[in-house]
Amino acid sequence: MIRSLSIKPSPKESAQKKLALQLLADIASDYQTVSLTQLANRYSYNRNYLSNLFKAEIGQTFSAVLTEQRLMQAHKLLTKTNLPVNTIIEQVGISNRSFFTRST
Repeated sequence: MIRSLSIKPSPKESAQKKLALQLLADIASDYQTVSLTQLANRYSYNRNYLSNLFKAEIGQTFSAVLTEQRLMQAHKLLTKTNLPVNTIIEQVGISNRSFFTRST
């Protein structure tokens, strides 16, 4: 996921960019359960500040990137396994089945 976005790490990157990249890594590794509130607490930032920082650095909202990651993982499971759709939805952290069926 990090590779698909236009941010590339560099030796002189700002603290905000480093934090945004860390948030992307957190989404990639914990997409099933991660939340902006949880990450704000982990990194000791205000949730709204973190949300605005993420949007400014990444160019997409936190929830849009998280949803994209979940849908990519769901697609992978749908094409590579025989798991039932309900199981896949549960495994990737999507709580709304109708949203999932509209998005796929």
